[in-house]
Amino acid sequence: MEPSILFEGILADGVRLIMQIISAIVILFVAWYSGNWVSDTIYQKSEKAKIDSSVAFVLSRFTRWAIFVVGILLALAQVNFDVMTLAAGIGGLSVAFGLAMQNISQNFVSGIMLLIQQPFKVGDVVKVDDEIGIITDIQIQATTIRTFDGVLVIIPNCQVYNNIITNFSNTPKRRLRIAIGVDYNTDLDKADRILQEVAMRTPGMIPEPAPMVIFKEFGDNSINGMLYVWTSDVKESSYLQAIDATVRDIHTTFNKEGINIPFPVRTVYIN
Repeated sequence: MEPSILFEGILADGVRLIMQIISAIVILFVAWYSGNWVSDTIYQKSEKAKIDSSVAFVLSRFTRWAIFVVGILLALAQVNFDVMTLAAGIGGLSVAFGLAMQNISQNFVSGIMLLIQQPFKVGDVVKVDDEIGIITDIQIQATTIRTFDGVLVIIPNCQVYNNIITNFSNTPKRRLRIAIGVDYNTDLDKADRILQEVAMRTPGMIPEPAPMVIFKEFGDNSINGMLYVWTSDVKESSYLQAIDATVRDIHTTFNKEGINIPFPVRTVYIN
């Protein structure tokens, strides 16, 4: 081969390589700029839509890196890199990594779903997996509850998401249920009237639905019933205070009105 032809071939290959490198650099620059712009736009739009800041942050960062990865693959393709082999390798590593990090990934996805659906927020009184308390922190991996004993309980988000969540704060009213027992000689109509009057004095009591007294069974030593009262004090502390005040009021009023609250009696026969 003549030197001139060889030189022209090398020159052509060099120019082609330079153009490919320039194209790859341009693609990387566009991917970098686009990723940042799209990420910032998503975060700003999420804030305006009042989406949780943690969710907005994760969505914006995920979008940014997804665009970056696509840009890198396109840039490598420009310089004749075997992108399919690389993608297959990344896919295999992703599967292995996913299996190794299964619990972490489950908690991560569950955290995202909790932040999107928002079944509770910081400050709410909830019951999750037999733990009752106030939500103090919600993170991607775990949710923290402070129980009424003052104990901090950290629950993995996967466990939170897959369990029944009872939110006592996410309602305008809550019903009190107070068990009562009266002597068999008690005038039940009188007891009903007194309990209705006591119910009207319950802290935070709301008239609708109306208080209700149900005598439901004949016990060993008493006629047993239940007082139902609706209250607007939905916070657990207020709820417990309302129960305490009502029970004290029932005890005082029954004593005043001569209604006996019996206690178990055992009769022993001696031969």
